[in-house]
Amino acid sequence: MIARAPGPILAAQPTETDAETFSKERLSPMIRDMECLRTRVAPEKRTSKSNTTLHKVFPGGSLSLIGAQTSGNFARRAIRYFFADELDKWPVAVGERATASASA
Repeated sequence: MIARAPGPILAAQPTETDAETFSKERLSPMIRDMECLRTRVAPEKRTSKSNTTLHKVFPGGSLSLIGAQTSGNFARRAIRYFFADELDKWPVAVGERATASASA
């Protein structure tokens, strides 16, 4: 998507911690190792607001990584592409705790 058809991307993991882990262990190495991505996505910087662990900006779009626990994480972004990982670990209803909805 980043190299061929850029646009706003939202990728959801079960929790924000899972999103951070995905970014550090899978996404960052992929960007580093693939020239077509490395030339489009700037390196992560502590002082940058555009390229952080959970948000990457590139020509024509951006990639935001979120945790699925909060409905606001989904609502505040206009996106073209959406990816969801490990849906079986998401809350039954986004914004609710899985244990609360399971006991109802």
